[in-house]
Amino acid sequence: MTERMDSWWVKLLPAVFRRRFERRIAAQQVIANTFWLSCDYVFRLSIGVVVNVWMARYLGPQQFGQLSFATAFAGLFAAFSTLGLDVVIVRDLAKSPHAQAVTLGSAWILKFLGSIAAIVLAVTAIAWIRPDDGLSFWLVFLFASVFLFQSADVIDMWFRSSLRSKRSVLPKAIAIIAGALGKSGLIIAGAPLIAFAWMGLAEAVVGSIALLGVFIWLGGELKSWRIHSGRVCELLKEVFPLALSAMVIILYMRIDKIMLGELLDDEAVGLYTAATKVFEVFYFIPSAFVMSLGPALVQARESDAGNYLARVEEMFSVVAIGTILIALPISVFANPLITFIFGPNFTSAAPILQIHIWALVFSALGVASGQYLLLEGFNSIILQRTALGAAVNILLNVLWIPRYGIVGAAWASLIAYGIATCFLFQNVASRRCLNLMVKSVFYPRVFAALWR
Repeated sequence: MTERMDSWWVKLLPAVFRRRFERRIAAQQVIANTFWLSCDYVFRLSIGVVVNVWMARYLGPQQFGQLSFATAFAGLFAAFSTLGLDVVIVRDLAKSPHAQAVTLGSAWILKFLGSIAAIVLAVTAIAWIRPDDGLSFWLVFLFASVFLFQSADVIDMWFRSSLRSKRSVLPKAIAIIAGALGKSGLIIAGAPLIAFAWMGLAEAVVGSIALLGVFIWLGGELKSWRIHSGRVCELLKEVFPLALSAMVIILYMRIDKIMLGELLDDEAVGLYTAATKVFEVFYFIPSAFVMSLGPALVQARESDAGNYLARVEEMFSVVAIGTILIALPISVFANPLITFIFGPNFTSAAPILQIHIWALVFSALGVASGQYLLLEGFNSIILQRTALGAAVNILLNVLWIPRYGIVGAAWASLIAYGIATCFLFQNVASRRCLNLMVKSVFYPRVFAALWR
């Protein structure tokens, strides 16, 4: 059997690091995949942040808040389109590549039908909550329609399962460039608010077409996909707790904006969104790392239990220490950072950022522990902890928004993230997960794998 060669980038490392990575092909694949996912995100972020900040400055806190409210409201129903399938698809494609035609076809039809349900529910709900607000209705409809085209993301899961995420970078780049150019043109032309929602839908259409194009160019065949009713039922049964969990996660990630819009006004939503945009800039980094590590954890769990737990602990250490190092300086320099990015009209968002950025640590550990729970088959625990987090967030928002305004909403989110992440007392395996998380913060093994 031919021995696989080291990745090209390993040869460029200093000798002290090169020795740690040589012939460790699995580790190289995880790092390379994380690199490409991060490059994709950083590229989209570099363009998207500039355009979104420009858009926020152009629209001002009130209109930016109205746009953010509609985005958050439509996002409440996003779980119907994703169904928590992404992690399951990556896992199944990695474990059973021979069954990929059935897996991809069955997953796609579930996402497509779920997207239609999400659109119907979103427009019905906004018409009921704001019956006299025609602009909000159309904004929500357009943002919800994006879900329909995101069903093509099953192709991206196929790339991720084989640690070839660099293949999906190009179509995403095409979409973000097209969207950025379109939004820039709208700002220069002095376009109305509704035009930016139309542009968001156009970006989703371009992205899905580009992703399909790359898939076909690389030899993929859509006609080979098979929608198997038995497989559809299996997926639904397995992801039902995950789908409910995704709904609850989205609820307590977005409910603060919805409640601010209803209990205060759209300007408060705009200020709060400006702070959370900074949080979202860094959220993807731990998520990309955990997603890339997934296939390696599957293999380690099946071959070596001791090595598996060591890798889980190292995963927790990386995301914990990494996010703490991100949150600390941002919290300290929140005021000048917000003013520099969004302008003086958004200065009131700085205290929100100082508080909310620390939720990044809990959310990253929540993603990592969710990966562990999924591999152990404890999908119900994922649902329990997110439901608790959502309940805490809603309760604290009801109590604190009328009294403390947007600062109360920030504290509510932070506490909810923390409680949801640490709610792991159900059985021996979940308590082990909690112990590993706590240990990763106070006694990290960030570089342990490099020195074995």
